[in-house]
Amino acid sequence: MNKELFKKNIIYVEDTTESYEYATIPTTITNLGSRGGLSITSINFYSFGYEKFDCEMRSTPTITIYNPVTGAANSIRDTINNVDRTPTITNASTTGYNISSSSMSTSIPHSWHDVADAEL
Repeated sequence: MNKELFKKNIIYVEDTTESYEYATIPTTITNLGSRGGLSITSINFYSFGYEKFDCEMRSTPTITIYNPVTGAANSIRDTINNVDRTPTITNASTTGYNISSSSMSTSIPHSWHDVADAEL
């Protein structure tokens, strides 16, 4: 069978992927499964490169970021200064995204959960 033809005809059963552990409700306060990265400048934060989803989505998803410490949506956690930051998602695609935030120091670890929804 032609591998490329097969890949093009895959029917995606899942239209949502998330960093939370299986059966954990988004907004749950937990570090299990959370993503993390370091701020690389005092202006922007980028994780360890492009954040890849576990599987390719059927279309570019809507991505919601959750704080693993507070459970709040649209919030990431500065794990050294114990403060919350507002994230910005860029370069979202069917395979992942970049995350950034302003007002932070260099080389500070941050953590977050994500939920990507590509429901048609």
